[in-house]
Amino acid sequence: MIDREERLARIVDAALDAIVTIDASYRIILFNAAAEKMFACPVAEAIGSLLDRFIPNRFQTAHRMHVGKFAASPLTSRPMGSTYQVLGVRDNGQEFPLEASISQVEVHGQKLFTASLRDTTERCRTEAALRASEAFNAAILDSLSAHVAVLDSDGKILAVNQAWSRFAAENGGETPLADPIGADYRAICLAAADPWAAEALAAWAGIAAVLAGRSEHFELEYPCHTVNQKRWFRMRVDPLRSGGGVVVAHEDISSNRNLADSLRTERQRLANIIAGTDVGTWEWNVETGAVLFNERWAGIIGYTLAEISPLSIATWSRFAHPDDLEKSNALLHRHFAGELPAYDCECRMRHRDGHWVWVRDRGKVMDWSADGRPLQMFGTHLEITESKEAEARLRQMNESLEARVAERTRQLAVATQMARSASRAKSAFLANMSHELRTPMTAILGLADLMKLDSLSTRQAERLDKLHSAAQHLLNIINDVLDFSKIEAGKLVLEEIPCDVAGIVSSVVEMSTDRARQKGLTLTSDCESLPGRLLGDPTRLRQALLNYVSNAIRFTPQGSIRISVRHQEESKDHLMLRFEVQIPASALPPARSGGSSGTSSKPMIR
Repeated sequence: MIDREERLARIVDAALDAIVTIDASYRIILFNAAAEKMFACPVAEAIGSLLDRFIPNRFQTAHRMHVGKFAASPLTSRPMGSTYQVLGVRDNGQEFPLEASISQVEVHGQKLFTASLRDTTERCRTEAALRASEAFNAAILDSLSAHVAVLDSDGKILAVNQAWSRFAAENGGETPLADPIGADYRAICLAAADPWAAEALAAWAGIAAVLAGRSEHFELEYPCHTVNQKRWFRMRVDPLRSGGGVVVAHEDISSNRNLADSLRTERQRLANIIAGTDVGTWEWNVETGAVLFNERWAGIIGYTLAEISPLSIATWSRFAHPDDLEKSNALLHRHFAGELPAYDCECRMRHRDGHWVWVRDRGKVMDWSADGRPLQMFGTHLEITESKEAEARLRQMNESLEARVAERTRQLAVATQMARSASRAKSAFLANMSHELRTPMTAILGLADLMKLDSLSTRQAERLDKLHSAAQHLLNIINDVLDFSKIEAGKLVLEEIPCDVAGIVSSVVEMSTDRARQKGLTLTSDCESLPGRLLGDPTRLRQALLNYVSNAIRFTPQGSIRISVRHQEESKDHLMLRFEVQIPASALPPARSGGSSGTSSKPMIR
């Protein structure tokens, strides 16, 4: 009997799980080695103590009640595999999770309860870590904007992320996509109706290839338009690395697709503009010397791009005129140095046929390095041969016109010189004639003065006075002719001699009275008092007044003519007089006023 109990004790101690047996009074009567290790309590101390020692205080009452119910039940043990989770406490006060399986036996009429206990601390940690990992992975999936679904090896949906669920809720309707878990993705694809049937079949074919291992992955872009908008999606299928199945991700690429379409449209628009302007384009990597030309660039000089390939900056140097290369390089360096906002150069290029073609080469650096070096430059070539030829023709015409103008100017100078010579000859003739005429007129005046010394009748004296005045006037006319010759020669100078204004006016009235009387006109004068003797040119003043009075007599049919002199302005050294020759208003023509004349004289400075 002792050997049997000893063998049983050794078996119990050799068990991996902790085994604890209590009696009806809740005291421990069996405590194996595994339990000693689990609870960190020696067997000798555990035997006889209450089981409460190894149960947290907050669960002790509930645990006793549970054991009491178990004792009252007809069950003598729990079925295999039926366990429950509890918390134990080690002898040092540390709590830890336990998995317990309880059985009840009766020995010698006494009920005993035996618990098989297993420390699940590590398992709980592993499960917690697994749950955290799953939550982390789920959070990552849910953070993705793509619609992600996980399919098993049969093509059934195992899991989806939130983006998939939202999209399915908004667009799935009554289809299996609205409640996707467990749905057969193959059946969903094969059931798709037009206009998406072809894309759905292609999608399933790609998924099936990845599931079967025929493809490492699969991608497909497909439309999913609605009434209100055009949508595009990209589907990517990748295999699960363990357990079989695939991950299917649908990404909305509508914005990228629309942007690509816009860029394509804009690119085509720019290409059309370039084609419409008939310009060659070039792109130059300044550092490497690599270039890109369009067909028009080569066409300007009679080639195709294929004929002048391979392309580099040396291609430009090969066709450019050597004299223009130096100018081009100088402008480029100024642009690179920031002196010019852009590069602009008119230069010549050798055409395939051998002649030179003029182009306007324009460009600008659009990409600079951090230290200010030019990296990428873009520009155009515009053929300007016709305009340059027109410019050359215009320059030749201008040169010819300048030569003709110079010749005409020379001829005009010769003609002017001849005219001046003729004018000088005429002036010399007039001067000579005037001098010739003045001699007899002076004699006539002298004889008239001598005759006045004789005894004359009153009538003879009056006639002699008139003769003398007329002769004097004729002499003045001769002097005028001489003055005219002086004017043409640029030698006429106004005199500044003592001038009796009142006497001049009286002499004009006296010389003009007979003509006025013959037309039945009355000629009078009115001179304001003048301050003493004035300085002026009496001859010119008399000539002007006689001219005005003669015109007044000529154009006045009846009435009276009045010569008046008024003060206009006066200062310390100067006096301006206003001379007026007034005729009746009835004699004036429409929209014309009476003649007037003015002169100024200086008072004599004493």
